[in-house]
Amino acid sequence: MDDAVGKILKHLKQIGQEENTFVYFTSDNGGHLEEVNLKGEPEGGWNGIFRGGKGHGAMEGGIRVPALVKWPKFIPRGQNITSVTSQMDMFRTFHSVAGHRAPNEQIFDGEDILPLLKGQSQKSPHKILFHYCGTLLHGLRWVEDEEHVWKVYYYTPKYKPGEDKCPFVCMCFGDYVIKHSPPLIYNIVKDPSERHPLDPNSLQQTKVLEIAENAVAEHRASLTNVPSQFSLWNSIWKPWLQPCCTFPLCRCSEKN
Repeated sequence: MDDAVGKILKHLKQIGQEENTFVYFTSDNGGHLEEVNLKGEPEGGWNGIFRGGKGHGAMEGGIRVPALVKWPKFIPRGQNITSVTSQMDMFRTFHSVAGHRAPNEQIFDGEDILPLLKGQSQKSPHKILFHYCGTLLHGLRWVEDEEHVWKVYYYTPKYKPGEDKCPFVCMCFGDYVIKHSPPLIYNIVKDPSERHPLDPNSLQQTKVLEIAENAVAEHRASLTNVPSQFSLWNSIWKPWLQPCCTFPLCRCSEKN
């Protein structure tokens, strides 16, 4: 990956488009804590202070990932942006980069974060972000302000005793998860490791839950029924759809 990205950036420089090309590099998930090699040694990555990992529903360690953005002609160097953003923002942001307006006839979960990247704004464009695991809403975050980002958990993975990881791979439903009633709530600005939930009897818990429940109700009312993207056929691996050079799954020639 490092080599491939390097070649792309080198080519952009060679053709004189380095300054005027928007580059966005990130990961689709955090480290896979359950992944080990043949010796049983961990090799799936590390998520620092954040709990959980890849496939862990709404857990920060699985969905909170770094991103690097480069557009020298328009984005100032050396910025460290900690405001809440989402990969879903890229659809609207790419429209903005291209000078186009995103279609208005449907609802989009993402926002245009170009003003944030350019330093024209210091605030997240989001108020609410929903976090699904499969088809189940595991949690959400409410950005009250830059010092209060509330993470609400309706479900969390059922971990192995004394560990923040699953026996093999985390699942999204049934006996594989713990349902929280009332939900667990953390201020992930002050408690990014999510170790100290709000007192369920506190006024703050009541306030956050009211906002969350209203947001969930509005969100669900906006949804329309579509064919499940998590059916067995859609979930199984289809190697014939993946362009690759990994023998013996497929072969590539220099022409291809």
